[in-house]
Amino acid sequence: MKKILLSSLFLTAFTLSAQNIDLPTDYVRNTLDGKNDRQKNVVGSPYQNEDFQPGIVTIADKSFNTSIRYNALNDVFETKNQVGEITALIRRPDIKITMDGKQHKIQTYIDDNNMSKQRYFVILAEGETMLLKNEGIEFKEAQQASSSYSQSKPASLVPYTKYYLKRGDQKAVEVNLRKKSILKILDDKRAEKYVKENKLKLKNEEEVVRVLNHYNSL
Repeated sequence: MKKILLSSLFLTAFTLSAQNIDLPTDYVRNTLDGKNDRQKNVVGSPYQNEDFQPGIVTIADKSFNTSIRYNALNDVFETKNQVGEITALIRRPDIKITMDGKQHKIQTYIDDNNMSKQRYFVILAEGETMLLKNEGIEFKEAQQASSSYSQSKPASLVPYTKYYLKRGDQKAVEVNLRKKSILKILDDKRAEKYVKENKLKLKNEEEVVRVLNHYNSL
């Protein structure tokens, strides 16, 4: 039954038990040709992992097992059906993707140009204050050698990681994993006291998650 539901939501239309199932456009954006989204002469991949892997797509209160991968360059999750067809999921506010032990959700954030945007984030800490992780890939232009002593660099796709804090209904803002940066945004003496008593430096995900879990329980 799960396979039938999954097919009706995410596949383009194929024969299952001698029946044609039409593609519900509410859930799938388009059908891809199965090739990697990569230009010639560009080093790197738009995917964190080009292989499809088992995952769970949850929309509202329904969950479906599927094969999935993440195009980090375009911020799109792609699924593949049993006959090899690949479709891209529409980014919806009520969608949640669980893959490789990580939970991904759409969140609104402030970008480097102080503009409000939406994208997928890995949810590291949930509650009134959330810690979000942006595992993205960016395109960098080719660079010509500036002298005979240097070398030209081809265009490349480069992975990056950024962290954001989101408080209540506010938009997420970028934050550095440093004690001063985290505590400035929290702006709460109770959080400062907890960090001091537990001798935390807040330089890694685990310590920041620990503080936020405590902070959210207050």
